[in-house]
Amino acid sequence: MRRAHLPTYGLTITSYDFRHLNMAARTWAGRRVAAKVGLRAVRDLALGRKPVALGEALVARLRLSLARLGGHLWLDAPLYDEGAGRVTGVRTYRAGRPVEVRARRGVVLASGGFSRNQTLRDRYLPAPTSADWTASPQGAGR
Repeated sequence: MRRAHLPTYGLTITSYDFRHLNMAARTWAGRRVAAKVGLRAVRDLALGRKPVALGEALVARLRLSLARLGGHLWLDAPLYDEGAGRVTGVRTYRAGRPVEVRARRGVVLASGGFSRNQTLRDRYLPAPTSADWTASPQGAGR
């Protein structure tokens, strides 16, 4: 049985916030940013908002932009040819049939990573590493 992935709701911070939050115990700027982030979290909680964080926020923004531009989202469309040189489109499978898609303005490849693939973790991450250490849902990042 496949378990549904739950979105990562929670505290959202910017890179500016992060830099200053690390110094909250040492600087007044850090304390001001900590207060601002805390008040924002309390406001969201009081209003029943659930801001999306981490990768889900990026995916949500990309999906919104795609919809506004009238683009198409294909799921389960593996690439079958990487090609070489300049990217001008993709060669993929759709409904089991090979398809070549030309792109005039760009290509977004969303592979999902390799969090549960031990072979790729061993190759690309510093040792020690284990696929058991990930919080990714079962079936993700294989």
